[in-house]
Amino acid sequence: MKELDINSYDELFQWSIQNRESFWDFMIKKLNIHFNISPSNILDHSSPGESLRWLTDAKFNIVDSCFQATEDSIAIIAQPEGGSIITIK
Repeated sequence: MKELDINSYDELFQWSIQNRESFWDFMIKKLNIHFNISPSNILDHSSPGESLRWLTDAKFNIVDSCFQATEDSIAIIAQPEGGSIITIK
């Protein structure tokens, strides 16, 4: 939220639904998701109605992005509204 200059969960939620492609592009980069074949786009608007296609042409194995951290790596970073940032290993 700090990187996006967003100050509350509600503001983040609104930004994420109003800017779906930007939100997911940001999250893919932030989460360091590795693709064997990168998506040609985040969201394909050419499909009719509710049939939107996400991560068009992408190929990945989630194991390449998850479970690769060292045993002492931080697993969760959280900050309760109005509270301090906490980390869990």
